Amino acid sequence: MTEVKAAPTDEQVIEWRHKTCTYFTTDRSRAVEWPHDLDTNKEAFVEMCSKSETVFLRNSHWSVIIGSNYFADHLDPSTEYALVLDGNLGVMCGCKMVTDAFCEPVAKDPAPHTIYFIPRQV
Repeated sequence: MTEVKAAPTDEQVIEWRHKTCTYFTTDRSRAVEWPHDLDTNKEAFVEMCSKSETVFLRNSHWSVIIGSNYFADHLDPSTEYALVLDGNLGVMCGCKMVTDAFCEPVAKDPAPHTIYFIPRQV
C-alpha cells in the first residue's frame, strides 16, 4: 500500500521558499539600501546596477522595469526573453536582478519600497 503524504502546511512552504529562493538565501550583509523612487530615478538605478553584482527588487519594481523603454535598452538580451520562477530575473548592466515576486504573500519582503544593491567586490 502506498503511503499518502499530507500536503505541506503554509509554514512549510514558506520555510522551503526561504531556503531555496535566491531572494532570501543570498547574504545581504554588504547590501546597500536604495530607498529612491524607481520611476523618477531610472538613470541612478542603472548606474547602481553597473556598480553592483546583485540587486533585490520587489515585484512592483520589476513591473516598472519591464514596462519602461528606458530599462529595455539596458537588459541583457537573454533576460528580455526568459524569466525563471526562482526569483532570478536576469541581468542589467552586469548586475543580477532578483525578486520576491514568486514567493507566497506572507513570505514577501516587508519593506515594499526599498531596493537593496550588493556592490561588486573590488
